[in-house]
This record gives sequence, structure tokens and C-alpha cells, in this order.
Amino acid sequence: LPRSRAWKPGRLPAQVLVDNSFNRTQVGTVLTGLVEQGTVKVGDVLQLGPDSCGRFQAVTLAGIQVKRVNVFEVAAGTTAAFAVQPELCSEGLAELPASGT
Repeated sequence: LPRSRAWKPGRLPAQVLVDNSFNRTQVGTVLTGLVEQGTVKVGDVLQLGPDSCGRFQAVTLAGIQVKRVNVFEVAAGTTAAFAVQPELCSEGLAELPASGT
């Protein structure tokens, strides 16, 4: 990524660009991607989508890993893996609702 990128970790709603999804035994659905703005933490409810019909689905972050190390939260500019519930498989954009967590 370009060093000149202006990451936005402040009070903006979190936005994560999801680039991969897969399922792991005893974990469930795992999404990987880049946090583009804001901060996300374990327990946050994100809106995943849009799907082919333009809808979003609420998912809860059950866990976060950065370079295979469990972390509680990640800020803009970080690439991470996110265990989500309920189980699903989808690619797209995840962002926090405008109302907050």
C-alpha cells in the first residue's frame, strides 16, 4: 500500500474492505480484509454487503487476528482476519451502522 495513504482511524464509522472469506473447523466463517477507516473491536456488529440484491447482513465479530496473533481491536490501515457469527460466506464491504456500535 502507498505510504502516503491518509488512514482515518478517528471517530468515523468503521469500514473494512473484505477480500477473502473461508470456513474453519471450530471457528466458523473467517473474513480477511483491510480496515480502511475507523476502528473495529471484538463484539462489534458490522453490516456485511451488499449482496447481489443490494442487501446487507448483520454479523458480530467473534475474534480478530493480525499475523496469526489474537487482538482485541484494529485501526485503519491494518489488514486482519475476522471470525464472524452467524456463519456465512460472502465478499464485499463491511461497515458499522451510522448509529455506532
